Amino acid sequence: LELAQNKETKLQNELSTLSKDKDASVAEADRVLAELAEAKKAIEGLAAEKEKSAARCEELLAQADATKGELAALAKEKEAAEAECKQLRSEAAEAEKLRSALA
Repeated sequence: LELAQNKETKLQNELSTLSKDKDASVAEADRVLAELAEAKKAIEGLAAEKEKSAARCEELLAQADATKGELAALAKEKEAAEAECKQLRSEAAEAEKLRSALA
């Protein structure tokens, strides 16, 4: 009987230890889950920032394309103005020749 009581006490101690280990494991799992939730929030925040950055980048690219188009139009206007100036200089030189010939 004493042997059976000792065995029962030993088993109850083991059960108590296992229960404590289980509680510690559950607490550790809860801690890990909380850390994972925080990491998920941080990742979601970073993803949102990346999306904002990507949208801003697209906006800047669109502005750059518009500016490129404006610069191309200005370059054409400059070419036309240079051609007109060349023509006017030529006409002015011809007028000067005529004036000299009449003088």
